[in-house]
Amino acid sequence: KLKYGGTNGTSHLNRHMSSCIKRTSDVQQTIIGRTPTGGIFSFTFSQMVARKETVRYFVREEVPFVKVEKPAFRRWMRKAFGPQFKPPCRATMRNDVMQIFEQEKTVLKDLLQNIPGKICLTSDMWTSNQKLGYLCITAHFITKDWKLHKRVISFPMLPSPHTAMYANLLNWNICDKIGTVTLDNASNNDSAVARLKDSLFENDFLSRELFHLRCSAHVINLLVKDGLEHVLPSLENIRESVRHIKSSQAKLQSFFACCERLNMKKRRLPIDMCTRWDSTYIMLFHAIPYQKVFDLFFYESDFRYVPSLTDWNHATVIRDFFKIFYDSTRLFSGVHYVTSSSFCYQMSKIACILKTIADVPSFKLMYNDMKLKYDKYWKPVPMALGLASIMDPRYKLQVLELCLELNYESEFHSESIVSERETKMFAYKSKLFEVFEVYQKKLDNNVVGPSNAAPNVPQEVDMVSTLLSQRREASYETSKSELHRYLDQPPLMIPQESAFDILDWWRTQEASYPVLSAMARDLLTIPVSTVASESAFSGSERVVSKYRSCLLPNVVEALTCLKDWFQAEEGTQDEEANELEELMGEIEIN
Repeated sequence: KLKYGGTNGTSHLNRHMSSCIKRTSDVQQTIIGRTPTGGIFSFTFSQMVARKETVRYFVREEVPFVKVEKPAFRRWMRKAFGPQFKPPCRATMRNDVMQIFEQEKTVLKDLLQNIPGKICLTSDMWTSNQKLGYLCITAHFITKDWKLHKRVISFPMLPSPHTAMYANLLNWNICDKIGTVTLDNASNNDSAVARLKDSLFENDFLSRELFHLRCSAHVINLLVKDGLEHVLPSLENIRESVRHIKSSQAKLQSFFACCERLNMKKRRLPIDMCTRWDSTYIMLFHAIPYQKVFDLFFYESDFRYVPSLTDWNHATVIRDFFKIFYDSTRLFSGVHYVTSSSFCYQMSKIACILKTIADVPSFKLMYNDMKLKYDKYWKPVPMALGLASIMDPRYKLQVLELCLELNYESEFHSESIVSERETKMFAYKSKLFEVFEVYQKKLDNNVVGPSNAAPNVPQEVDMVSTLLSQRREASYETSKSELHRYLDQPPLMIPQESAFDILDWWRTQEASYPVLSAMARDLLTIPVSTVASESAFSGSERVVSKYRSCLLPNVVEALTCLKDWFQAEEGTQDEEANELEELMGEIEIN
């Protein structure tokens, strides 16, 4: 043993220091802790894991890289998570982002190239505070376990919109898997779609016909915008009354007192925003039940915008009318469920609600404008979405027939209108069987494959080849009846409001309908909206954040894609869907 004392000297200690290996702190030491539920877990610190999770947090929350060098951030990490963590600099953070992006991209590439069906695309334009254009390309696909997924696969900065879409698809090596593309209603989309068709489907006329769809959320925005122009003035008194109540704490407390007197829950009422039409619906939804509270609050008031009984009655009609558009937009903007099969059902609901105001004098102008826009985009139901609705076992042909009946309905029910409707329905049925035959032949080719006979084969082998060919033809005729069998069976009797997993239904029917299930998978992959619900109600452009727009384009793309991929991994791609409603919605005051 080495001893230290006043009589022992220190030379032996110096010799020990020069010869003994220094003990380092054991940063890999396992720590035992408890979970929030009381369970025990073990944790081993890893600098690499800590760096990766730091990158993940910065990407998910869109935190600027420079924050990692701030003293406050470093102190927080050191004090809260331990001194062994060494935060990287911003340059290292950027390099880590690009490295993780390339790793995750390789994994996603492999996934996309091995899915059993088609990939359907959506794209929408973004801009920055520097007026630079970015194209967000999103892939929608169904995996082997019949689960629907979506991933942002590209976010390039474009000097000219859409010119680089095909180049990005080549980079991902998925050109042979593309099924459809859903775009907004920008005027330059037609030329972009034409170029994509020429590149992807040079001689495939069937695929070209089904390829392009317009974003249904954008179309609904156009309809609602035309309609609201006629009714917004009649809502002025309610809007100004809500603004008046929220203008001071004293008025708000007085409003709460009126709520208590009438045994109503105390709530902060939202006010609408000029950039989002759903905010007007939400304002009316929460204000109308408090009509009597408004009357009490403004009793004997000289406020000039006090809502009258006529104002409230008018607002109730408007709220009920626009509810279907609000619900349809939210439905069409979903991420984790099929939307294409519900298109005809929702269009039928919109057509019916439009009919209710067709002969109401005060809404006649609104009806004319909205019906004109509806007919422009949806009177001929998009072929791909019409076929997708048939793949829903709850609807089959019925809801498509109803939608066409409503779209081509005439006040006088003239013979020409009936004939046109029947002609359209015949076209959908013909296309349905045409698409089915394509899938049948594709399945036959995949199962049997072409014959590669060696030279000088004895003649007897040709007999076997002939027999096999006959069996293939017989099998083709038998399986061709899959579609007939599916259509001949009555639709499933499941109430519309009940939960129904259409993909799980087709998964269980895959053995009975091997060809039709493959066709259904591709049609049900189609998204009807290009945007998530948090931006579906706004006509404004989507804007890259101020800090991201200062970065190099390849870094912006990596950050945007990684954020979406991380959210997909966590199952939180729709976490912002209710952001506005939670912000504006009814807030109960305890």
